Amino acid sequence: MNTVDKRLKSIILNTMRIGIDLEDIEEDTDLINDLLFDSIQVLRLISSIEDEFAIVIENEDSLVELVQNYGLLREFIEKTVAVAGGTVC
Repeated sequence: MNTVDKRLKSIILNTMRIGIDLEDIEEDTDLINDLLFDSIQVLRLISSIEDEFAIVIENEDSLVELVQNYGLLREFIEKTVAVAGGTVC
């Protein structure tokens, strides 16, 4: 498990109301439908991601798509951190 993957899953687990294991979060996991995230949890998740990875998620249009697929969200974070010149350590 790479660093972004591990950190992102930790954020997701800390944001959730129900308990699951890290292994339950897969590439195609839908945070809204599979993990039952509500709108407040999505906002907390985005805020936590921005803080943890020192990035800004600005495009609200793609936000729904990002939280509907764990793999897309992880890839977005990896690319955004890379473009910003940051590290994912």
